[in-house]
Amino acid sequence: MPDISNFTGEITPQEKQAPQPVKPGRYDLECRGANDQFRTNDKGWVGMQLNFKIANSEVDAWVSHLVTIDHPDAKVKSRGRRDLELMSSAMGVGPWKETDALMGKVASCKVKLNDNGYPEVDSYFGENWQKASGSTKKEKPAEQAAAPAPAPVENKVDAKEDIPF
Repeated sequence: MPDISNFTGEITPQEKQAPQPVKPGRYDLECRGANDQFRTNDKGWVGMQLNFKIANSEVDAWVSHLVTIDHPDAKVKSRGRRDLELMSSAMGVGPWKETDALMGKVASCKVKLNDNGYPEVDSYFGENWQKASGSTKKEKPAEQAAAPAPAPVENKVDAKEDIPF
């Protein structure tokens, strides 16, 4: 039997770690690439799956994003293009032809759970993409800015004045 300890050292068996759950919300997402194969259906739709890692987070999770890149209906195709354009803008990426230009780039977007419970990007046709915030927390309802407290009003009453009550 071959001895691999010169290459890897001694192998210590470890239990598989359960994946950390991702809660729906807004996250900074780092693009880690695209699947090599496009997805298709029998109606002429072609999609590209981008893969993101949640950036700057205690959660070690991956999120996918399936974008339409071709479709017989020009309106559907333009929505996919718009999604990619707004994502690219949020990442600070200029014109590109290959997905390698997106590698390592970070942008903020909403994440939802699909019907099977897996996290996926919820870009709403690109409208949910924003520049990365550097935040590690999921989106919370907007907090109202606290209005400055009004200055206390001094009621100076002269004890000699006649108060009618």
